Amino acid sequence: MQSAIHEAENFEAAIEACHARGWTDGLPVIPPTPNRVERMIAASGLGGDAQIGFYDLRQRPITIEKLAINAVMAGCLPEHFPVVVALAECILDPALQIHTASSSTGNISLGFVVNGPVRHQLGMNCQGNVLSPGNRATSSIGRALRFVQVNVMGSVGGAGNEPDHGRPVLDRSTMGSPLRYAGFHVAENEEAFPSLVPMHVKRGFAPEDSVVSAFALVNYVILSNHHEQTPDAWLESVAHYLVGAGRMFDSGFGILLVPPEPAAMFVAEGWSKADIGEALFEKAKRSTAWVKQNGWKIGGRFERGGDVEPGDEDHFLSVAGSGEDIEIVICGGPAGNFPAFVQTYAGNFEVVSRKIKPLAG
Repeated sequence: MQSAIHEAENFEAAIEACHARGWTDGLPVIPPTPNRVERMIAASGLGGDAQIGFYDLRQRPITIEKLAINAVMAGCLPEHFPVVVALAECILDPALQIHTASSSTGNISLGFVVNGPVRHQLGMNCQGNVLSPGNRATSSIGRALRFVQVNVMGSVGGAGNEPDHGRPVLDRSTMGSPLRYAGFHVAENEEAFPSLVPMHVKRGFAPEDSVVSAFALVNYVILSNHHEQTPDAWLESVAHYLVGAGRMFDSGFGILLVPPEPAAMFVAEGWSKADIGEALFEKAKRSTAWVKQNGWKIGGRFERGGDVEPGDEDHFLSVAGSGEDIEIVICGGPAGNFPAFVQTYAGNFEVVSRKIKPLAG
């Protein structure tokens, strides 16, 4: 063990010590005793000193031991740990823009989608209440990812405060988000509609691969589409409200969560996920001139409106860079036509996927 050892009189005192040092999210944690951490490390099949990456801007090595300590505190079981490791690999990819997510005033959270056999191996929920607390695997893994962000990468929040723990406040988020407790976690329902290929297959992995796809989001919108009876009408409504949300870009990603009720409609009409993404992109597409004339912001970053300039009629914005950049994920309860759309922070953010290695031993 390379990390410092702190002694405590008992279990309760150990929990309080974690709080006092600023290692928690304000909720109780599992004390990371050496034996618990060693069992977590063993599940990875790697040594504790194995370095999976380096956070350059803060000069912090990301080692298996540090990931294991935070996974223990978050309540993960050893079988959850390969997902935590794969997620850590994802967020270190420059395309995810982790430094912005970890330091900006912009209230950015992390999210992830899990695909493949690991969903069932870990008992992940892909049906009703999919985004909510209650599932041990997704909640613990998401919480571990947040602890890694804070304790390993140094992204301590609370700008304007003088925390008792004395750690530097490097996360300058203005409002923060409740999504930061356990992340925006989703397991896809791959079995319900086989013709709507799973997200990881669309991204180039084999169906039998277990994959996690991570992203940084600023918000998500849940819509009510109960009266739309055709795919076109359904997507027209989604596009209408997403344009109204004002986050229009000429690049970047979006993620549309489609519950079973509308998914059945799309399948009955012979639509693919690619068809859905392309149609939503086209229906939400507006010229820069239109955006200015109708008083919206461009990408949420600049003053509303503005003078129409040459070329604005020919430059288009939408809810993602292209239809291909809109990921479609099937999930949610069997009843209810409540799709959700994940909004990126800026157009230079991307979704990053990694294959989850098998549990060691």
